[in-house]
Amino acid sequence: MPKKSSFAASLLLLLLSSACVVSNPYDGETFSTLTTTTNGATETGESSSSGDGDGDGDPATGDGDGDPSGDGDGDPTTGDGDGDGDGDPTTGDGDGDGDGDGDPPPLCERRRWRYDFEDDSWISVPLDSVWAGADAPPCDVEIAATTYIEAHDQLLVWTADGTYYRQQDNTWAAPEAIGDSFPQLANVTVNSATYVPPINGDLPQIQINAEPNAYFFYIEATGDVTHFDTVPIPDEEPPGPMQSQLIRTWAVSFGDPDLLGQAEWWTMWNRFDNGRVYRADGAFNWTNWAENQSPMFDGNDAPDPSAVEAGWGSYEPNYAYLIAP
Repeated sequence: MPKKSSFAASLLLLLLSSACVVSNPYDGETFSTLTTTTNGATETGESSSSGDGDGDGDPATGDGDGDPSGDGDGDPTTGDGDGDGDGDPTTGDGDGDGDGDGDPPPLCERRRWRYDFEDDSWISVPLDSVWAGADAPPCDVEIAATTYIEAHDQLLVWTADGTYYRQQDNTWAAPEAIGDSFPQLANVTVNSATYVPPINGDLPQIQINAEPNAYFFYIEATGDVTHFDTVPIPDEEPPGPMQSQLIRTWAVSFGDPDLLGQAEWWTMWNRFDNGRVYRADGAFNWTNWAENQSPMFDGNDAPDPSAVEAGWGSYEPNYAYLIAP
């Protein structure tokens, strides 16, 4: 077995001594089934300038809108021609974005992508269709990191504006400042997160990369958080990443604790800002590819790996979930 870096060795020791390393994170379908569609009201304005004789006080046009300009937009004060209330005076289509398709504009362009490792395929849905509700992360806010605690059915989300979100049993808790539950992260930039599953009664653990350090926390079923270690992130031996010189932009981890002792009991996929995707197994054997040539991203239906903001995974079914345009 190749010599491991001090970081890899300490992580392995942490996982194995507490009987854990990174593992079976979640059936992401737990929250993918939470679908809510937000639709804007569709209105149709009066667009005719022909007289309708309704006695609206407008003797010039008689179109019923009280607007002497005769534009027929239903607005007696401005005469702006926007009769449908969509803010688009040129089309009058009432769909809110001016393209006439009847749909309001999306909250944002972010999507939740799901990769199936079994059949090498991608599907995606609008992020605001699966992260819904007043306490869910807003779709127009950049996602800094995500991970899923399968043992507790908890999806954890950190956003770039310094907010922490937690979903449990398909219900979002009230958001809070990252520093409230994670004071060690209050003044650092969170870039990615991975899940360390509970083994032999231990609590689930997460690793959060805020370069140049990795922060380790226990996560309880109540959502309570306990910090237990912070270590510098050193380089891995090739073909691993030169982590002291790079930023891990996102990570996906999953595993099966019942397979502990086998290399494939845990798997982690990472993308670093050198434009490469790295895979590590439970023995910290590394492989890497140019990002668009990696097995997950070499198809025409894949998202742009450089545009991915965050990710998480599941062992069964064997999926990766990514947040990207």
